[in-house]
Amino acid sequence: MIGKRKLCRVCGKSMEPLLQEGDYVIYKNLTPSEKSLKEGSIVVAEHPLEKNKLIIKRVLNIDSTGVFLIGDNKLSSTDSRHYGRVNFSKVIGLAEELSK
Repeated sequence: MIGKRKLCRVCGKSMEPLLQEGDYVIYKNLTPSEKSLKEGSIVVAEHPLEKNKLIIKRVLNIDSTGVFLIGDNKLSSTDSRHYGRVNFSKVIGLAEELSK
């Protein structure tokens, strides 16, 4: 990838209609000191319960305990409604570009 950006491929329907299965998300790595997240941002995070699995979700809200992440397609998404807030350390990237 260009510079410090990475590529992640969408699996599943949790972010439809914005992101379809097979779409790619280009994201910028976030360091712990760089957690400048905003509500509405799309992020890449380590799954809070499953090792070696990444998730792509939208930031619904942020507080001192972590980030509440939610899928755009609420009927097909496993997200913070199921596993709670995600620790800031699990949020590894901020989506910069979405492509089909």
